[in-house]
Amino acid sequence: MIEHEHGGVAWPTRSLQSTVLNASTEAGRPIAFAEIEPAIPTLAWLFGDLMLKRLDAMLVEESDGGSALSIADRQKQGSLIQSDLRAVEYDLGAMVWCGLDERLTVWFDGDQNPMTVIGATLVTHLATNGGG
Repeated sequence: MIEHEHGGVAWPTRSLQSTVLNASTEAGRPIAFAEIEPAIPTLAWLFGDLMLKRLDAMLVEESDGGSALSIADRQKQGSLIQSDLRAVEYDLGAMVWCGLDERLTVWFDGDQNPMTVIGATLVTHLATNGGG
């Protein structure tokens, strides 16, 4: 969706080209052109809230009841998995550095977090409002 300065909203169009069958001219078969607007993004924009409610209902319908995690529990489990993956990346980084020290032909994984390669950790402190 593209919103113009004057407030108008426009959807990007798609150009289609097609050969017309069962017709011919002196130059060969004629070609037809059309500019179409995408229907699915337009419908998603118009009925976004309704689509989200329907998707949520489908998820609830397909869930296995009592054993399904709540949203808060899923977020907690997701952050736990992310921290475990980060710990493994730190261990992998340490092992690669040891291998490089022993002149082995090892190198870091291309999608490894740079902080885990250099062994850095991010430490955040709670903000205080001057009261100590």
